[in-house]
Formats: sequence, structure tokens, C-alpha cells
Amino acid sequence: MARAVPLLASADLQATAAFYRRLGFTNKGAPPEEWDYLIIEYGGSEFHFAGPMLGERSPGSCWVYADDVESVYEEWKAGADGSARFTPLAHTNFGMRAFTMFDLDDNEIRVGQPAR
Repeated sequence: MARAVPLLASADLQATAAFYRRLGFTNKGAPPEEWDYLIIEYGGSEFHFAGPMLGERSPGSCWVYADDVESVYEEWKAGADGSARFTPLAHTNFGMRAFTMFDLDDNEIRVGQPAR
């Protein structure tokens, strides 16, 4: 059995943690200041963020499969309170209903579910 998680960039782990907490994520790791690293979880999806001590990093991207993409879209848009960019929730040309969120560090978080 293997499992993969995205490793995303963060210029300020405290700000990243606060932003994702507003979206409904919970911290699964040590406090970010302990290792300059953040591990958060939402609905079974886990994201890891490397802080600035590793040097400047380019934004990353990941795909999240959702059981109810409409609910995730609404919850995240409300929690972000204008501090992130969102594409409209739409049907894709590859059979998914999906949206993309660009977070505080411009990480691209794509969320979708198979179209019904």
C-alpha cells in the first residue's frame, strides 16, 4: 500500500494554518514553528506545507477528490472571505464537476467529483 500527499509552499506557516483552519482543515502535526512544517487534514485529504527555512519555493498544486464538491466550494469560499482566488464551479471536458482555489501562496488546489 502506498499513499501520496502534496508538499506545498508557505511563506508564513502561521498565516497558512489560520487560512486553512477557516476553510475547515485541522492541524495533524506538531506546531508549525517546531519544524517549520505544517500538516493539515480535511475530509481525509492531507496537505503538507514547507515553511520559509527551506528557502524560497515555487507554488505547488494538487487534486482533491470530493464526495460533495458543491459543499466544499461553498464552505471554502465562505471561509476564505475573499483572501483566495476561486474559479467557478463547473463541468469539465474530462467528466468532472470541479473548481480551483489559489491560496495565499498561490498554490493551486483543484477539487472535483465525477459529474452525475
